[in-house]
Amino acid sequence: MSLLSIRGLTKAWEDAHVLQALDLDMMPGQHTLVMGPSGSGKSTLLHIIARLIEPDAGELLFENQPIQGLGSGPQYRRQNLGLIFQDVHLIESLSGRDNIAMIQAHVERSGAPIAELVEPLGLAAVIDRPVRVLSRGERQRVALARAFAGRPQLILADEPTASLDPSTAKRVLDLIVDLAERWNSTLLMVTHDHEIATRPDWSQVFVMNQGRLKASGSIMNTGQC
Repeated sequence: MSLLSIRGLTKAWEDAHVLQALDLDMMPGQHTLVMGPSGSGKSTLLHIIARLIEPDAGELLFENQPIQGLGSGPQYRRQNLGLIFQDVHLIESLSGRDNIAMIQAHVERSGAPIAELVEPLGLAAVIDRPVRVLSRGERQRVALARAFAGRPQLILADEPTASLDPSTAKRVLDLIVDLAERWNSTLLMVTHDHEIATRPDWSQVFVMNQGRLKASGSIMNTGQC
């Protein structure tokens, strides 16, 4: 059974078509990478899957159920998704532990033990400090722990390594993939960085081209991206 199935997804902004009859299928455990330049519609795709914005047309099924029938937008996200965006969106006045616990409090199934989330991320010494006093890297790792806190079936990652130096970017990617494997989460990542496509983690790699997804080999070999 498909975890995520998308058919004919269409979205336009001010008469400019960003997504045009886009199709995508993901099986459980099938990590997928979508590449494309800024403005190509990658983030729009993730925001529609997360029900942060509505498509103009198309069908989205999560475990063969229309996503609109899986509760309200927040309920659907809490029960099924983990979100990793460039901006961490943590609550500054709360500790890292409390930011994680807030997610777990609203998930029906048992969440991942916080200790087992923070230890591999090297956060044990700072997890009880207010987020406002943490470094950028520590905040980013708290956000990663929070994304996996409810043991989500699907992780949506939007340019998680943007503006990072190569060594830090590799470490962040390693952490995301390791956590996905540890907690049996399926990963959908979008990026403009073609180097990420060379990693062995991906079951399928696509390029966003004219609002549709095309297998990376057919695009890259013709020099269209």
